[in-house]
Amino acid sequence: MKNEQLDEVDEELIAFLFQNGREKLTKLAEMLQFVKKPSESQVKNKKPSMSHVSVQKRLVKLQEKMIKIQANCHINALKMISAYAMIETKDYETERRLIEKSRLCPRVSLVDRLSGKYNILIQIICPSIGDVNCFISSVIKSDDQIRSYKVYNSISNVKPGFIPIPQLSLEQKENKNTPCGMNCLFCGMYKDGTCLGCPATSFQNKKYSEFFSN
Repeated sequence: MKNEQLDEVDEELIAFLFQNGREKLTKLAEMLQFVKKPSESQVKNKKPSMSHVSVQKRLVKLQEKMIKIQANCHINALKMISAYAMIETKDYETERRLIEKSRLCPRVSLVDRLSGKYNILIQIICPSIGDVNCFISSVIKSDDQIRSYKVYNSISNVKPGFIPIPQLSLEQKENKNTPCGMNCLFCGMYKDGTCLGCPATSFQNKKYSEFFSN
């Protein structure tokens, strides 16, 4: 079904950006010439039907609501582990709360509402299976308003090859409080080294004992 908000030029522009999100505006204008028919004035003055300025205007408009150009990462190349959790909550308030908590978590790359027995799907991406288990324990198992859940570990990422994995700046990693409200220092899995710590805090990749050494 055709999207009435997009014309053929917009659709072709998105297709080009999907292949290379860093393509230069001048190159994009050149590639779009065969889609956009030149006006009589452009033909008369021997001007191209698309310029880098017109491409930029279209791109700005698309970025307002429809597309986002960002750095995506390859799970296998980064040696990350991906898992999918399907969750059944007891009521809507629990669903809303869990979605908000997961949305803020740097270990979560996807949150979807589902129809059927399970009403939430979460994709978790972590550097180790211990971190996956920590997320499940602290976010899912600890919530008594979750009726049931299933977790599936991914064997290999097939498609898409590159996906948006949350990445945090050095400044963001200096936080003491986790986005979900947990505190790593009170987590048993962090204390025994099973979990590497929340990536949104200064706890990650540091041993529990380091915070109490003189």
